[in-house]
Amino acid sequence: MKTDKALEVFKKTYPDLMIVSVKDYGTDYLITAYKSPNETDPFYLMEKSGGYIRRYSIAVDPDRYYKTPDIYSADGLD
Repeated sequence: MKTDKALEVFKKTYPDLMIVSVKDYGTDYLITAYKSPNETDPFYLMEKSGGYIRRYSIAVDPDRYYKTPDIYSADGLD
Protein backbone atom coordinates (compact mmCIF):
# COMPACT_ATOMS: atom_id res chain seq x y z
CA MET A 1 0.00 0.00 0.00
CA LYS A 2 1.39 3.39 -0.93
CA THR A 3 1.57 6.23 1.58
CA ASP A 4 -1.40 8.19 0.20
CA LYS A 5 -3.66 5.12 0.35
CA ALA A 6 -2.44 4.32 3.89
CA LEU A 7 -3.29 7.86 5.00
CA GLU A 8 -6.74 7.55 3.44
CA VAL A 9 -7.41 4.25 5.28
CA PHE A 10 -6.07 5.65 8.56
CA LYS A 11 -8.26 8.77 8.32
CA LYS A 12 -11.35 6.63 7.69
CA THR A 13 -10.50 4.41 10.67
CA TYR A 14 -9.61 7.28 13.02
CA PRO A 15 -11.44 10.36 11.70
CA ASP A 16 -10.98 12.29 14.97
CA LEU A 17 -7.17 12.09 14.94
CA MET A 18 -4.82 14.59 13.33
CA ILE A 19 -1.97 12.93 11.46
CA VAL A 20 1.31 14.64 12.29
CA SER A 21 3.85 12.43 10.52
CA VAL A 22 4.49 9.10 8.81
CA LYS A 23 7.70 7.07 8.79
CA ASP A 24 8.61 4.09 6.64
CA TYR A 25 9.14 1.20 9.08
CA GLY A 26 9.91 -1.59 6.63
CA THR A 27 6.74 -3.66 6.32
CA ASP A 28 4.79 -0.99 8.24
CA TYR A 29 4.16 2.72 8.35
CA LEU A 30 4.65 4.40 11.72
CA ILE A 31 1.96 7.06 11.98
CA THR A 32 1.98 9.75 14.63
CA ALA A 33 -1.58 10.99 15.17
CA TYR A 34 -3.49 12.46 18.07
CA LYS A 35 -6.53 14.37 19.30
CA SER A 36 -4.41 16.54 21.58
CA PRO A 37 -0.70 17.34 21.29
CA ASN A 38 -0.40 16.47 24.99
CA GLU A 39 -0.90 12.73 24.36
CA THR A 40 2.07 10.72 25.58
CA ASP A 41 2.10 7.84 23.09
CA PRO A 42 0.31 8.88 19.87
CA PHE A 43 1.87 6.20 17.66
CA TYR A 44 0.30 3.61 15.38
CA LEU A 45 1.83 0.94 13.15
CA MET A 46 -0.01 0.17 9.93
CA GLU A 47 0.89 -2.89 7.86
CA LYS A 48 1.63 -1.89 4.28
CA SER A 49 0.30 -5.15 2.87
CA GLY A 50 -3.08 -5.38 4.57
CA GLY A 51 -3.73 -2.08 6.33
CA TYR A 52 -3.94 -3.62 9.82
CA ILE A 53 -3.44 -0.84 12.41
CA ARG A 54 -2.18 -1.31 15.94
CA ARG A 55 -0.97 0.97 18.72
CA TYR A 56 2.78 1.27 19.18
CA SER A 57 5.25 2.75 21.63
CA ILE A 58 8.51 4.22 20.35
CA ALA A 59 10.02 3.07 23.66
CA VAL A 60 10.36 -0.34 21.96
CA ASP A 61 13.24 1.08 19.89
CA PRO A 62 13.70 4.84 20.38
CA ASP A 63 16.93 4.89 18.37
CA ARG A 64 15.11 3.54 15.30
CA TYR A 65 12.36 6.12 15.68
CA TYR A 66 14.73 9.08 15.84
CA LYS A 67 16.95 7.80 13.00
CA THR A 68 14.06 7.12 10.59
CA PRO A 69 13.15 10.19 8.53
CA ASP A 70 9.55 11.26 7.98
CA ILE A 71 8.11 10.48 4.56
CA TYR A 72 5.12 12.72 5.35
CA SER A 73 4.63 15.50 7.82
CA ALA A 74 1.69 17.78 8.51
CA ASP A 75 3.86 20.86 8.02
CA GLY A 76 4.57 19.74 4.46
CA LEU A 77 8.33 20.13 4.74
CA ASP A 78 9.23 16.47 4.19
